[in-house]
Amino acid sequence: MAEAGRLDAIPYDVRDVELGHHGKQCSFEAILRKYELTGDPALVHNLRSARDGRRS
Repeated sequence: MAEAGRLDAIPYDVRDVELGHHGKQCSFEAILRKYELTGDPALVHNLRSARDGRRS
């Protein structure tokens, strides 16, 4: 986390960060919600695939 702060980077998919896992929400879903991308059909398809453990 110190390195992310030093680089002014956004930490991703690590414990206790905004863009990480929250309950059943995966980090990819956190990104879609934060940046209001849940209306993009291709990204939603990828999210569903990730949830199902498949790659399409």
